[in-house]
Amino acid sequence: MPSDVTSGAVGRWFGLSQLSMVVFTPVMGILCDRIDRVTALAVGMAVGALGFLALGTIEDPLNSPWMYLVAILGGAGEACVIVSGPALVGQEAPARLRGSVIGVVSLCGAVGVLIHSKVSGVLFDGWDIQAPFLYMAILNALVAAVAVAVRMRVGARAKPPTPAAAE
Repeated sequence: MPSDVTSGAVGRWFGLSQLSMVVFTPVMGILCDRIDRVTALAVGMAVGALGFLALGTIEDPLNSPWMYLVAILGGAGEACVIVSGPALVGQEAPARLRGSVIGVVSLCGAVGVLIHSKVSGVLFDGWDIQAPFLYMAILNALVAAVAVAVRMRVGARAKPPTPAAAE
């Protein structure tokens, strides 16, 4: 297949996934405001795991009728992961330390991106081109499972605390 056709297809899928992310970001934000944020984290990571799993199961994107749906699910998963984690940190960090805590969480996120980029590259080169997606699906599923375990053990807050009450 000519490279311009391939580039056009990839551009459409990328654009669709980013549009999906833009649409699902406020949806996840509203969900985080309405339910317990540990539950929201579990939901967000589960959707992220499904998105990565879907991306990892497409063997030939150029000939898959599912690629548009997978691009939408991947973007939705990205949005859910990006919104749910900081929402939980914002709820749980004491108000007087919240900025510092969010800064450390962001630093850890940046280090995590570097580490997982390296691991994903090694998996891509040494195992399979789909391996990085499956790897990230497993990690997101593990975080979702831990969030469910925490939620079951601790229970849910009736309503997320207001900033004044979080001190």
